[in-house]
Amino acid sequence: DYGWDFSAPLKAGKQMVRVVNAPGQPHEIVVARLAPGKTAMDVAMFAEKPEGAPPFEAMFGSVGQQTGEVSLFALDLAPGRYAILCFLPDGKDGKPHFLHGMHTEVTVR
Repeated sequence: DYGWDFSAPLKAGKQMVRVVNAPGQPHEIVVARLAPGKTAMDVAMFAEKPEGAPPFEAMFGSVGQQTGEVSLFALDLAPGRYAILCFLPDGKDGKPHFLHGMHTEVTVR
């Protein structure tokens, strides 16, 4: 319930991303181009307490989805490192899903 399975890697350029929320809790997908030297957790912590310069250069994402819902969103990605996160609160403890491990980093070529 706290991760993503990609059918293909994200790539540089314009693309449509199809997101299917499998059974479990509501989720969202946020894709943020990382600033040099920054991590997905830096983005998550900035979202919780926005102080100083943002640790990302651009951010894209989908709206929250209920179980079984499907959404499409357009991305136009430059090559680089990206964080992928879910900020929605957990249904059990109310903590953001990224604190349950729902964050990763990918390199787009």
